[in-house]
Parts: sequence; structure tokens; C-alpha cells
Amino acid sequence: MPSAKSSLADITVDAEKLLAATVANNSLLPNIDEQRLPLQAALSEFKEISFRQQNLTADRQKSTQDLRAVLAQVRDLTIQLRAAIRSKLGVRTEKLVEFNVQPLRKRTRSPKTPTPAPLPENPGEIPAP
Repeated sequence: MPSAKSSLADITVDAEKLLAATVANNSLLPNIDEQRLPLQAALSEFKEISFRQQNLTADRQKSTQDLRAVLAQVRDLTIQLRAAIRSKLGVRTEKLVEFNVQPLRKRTRSPKTPTPAPLPENPGEIPAP
């Protein structure tokens, strides 16, 4: 009786059991090789592709880890290079902008605005001198 399950593991286990049963009962099913051999070939191809997929998953995870490590190294080296450029050119030169480094600039003072006189609490009263 065919199973109603549809997971990959259930399908492969079912196919393996079916192949084992046909081999064990070869005398009862003399001309079944015409249908059994394609299933056996497809099952072995499925196992090979599944194994390759697992290896690729592991390789992808390893590649991702390697990329993250190298990216951290790139970040550190760019910080070091910018610091070296800053030390060679000076911290105030405008040439630093080309290297995406903000130079130290003089502060611009904003003009002081006169503070307005405080308003009286009661509008009808005149403030005392």
C-alpha cells in the first residue's frame, strides 16, 4: 500500500523498501527489471544530488564565515589607513576630504543676539525700577 507521506525521507525510504522487496521476490516477479532499474537509477541520482546539496550548504556556510572575517579585516585596515593618512597629511588639511576623513576645522562663532527684557507677569502693571 503506498504511503500518503510526502517528505523526502519518507519517499526515499518507501522507494528503498520497494526495491528491496522486488529484489527479494525476484522469482515471483521475473520481468519487473524493466520498471525496477529506472527507479533504482533515479534513487541513486537523488542520493547523489542530496549529498552534493549538503556539501554545498556546508561550503556556503564556510564561505559566509570567511567573508565576514575578511570584511572585518577590511574595516580594520581602512581605519588604519585613514589614521596613517591623517597623521601624514595633518589633521587640519582639507585634502583629507578626498579620503573621506573630516578635517579639524576652527569653530565658527555665532553672533550673540541680545536677550530680550523679561515681560512683566501682569500686563497692566508697570515694572518697578
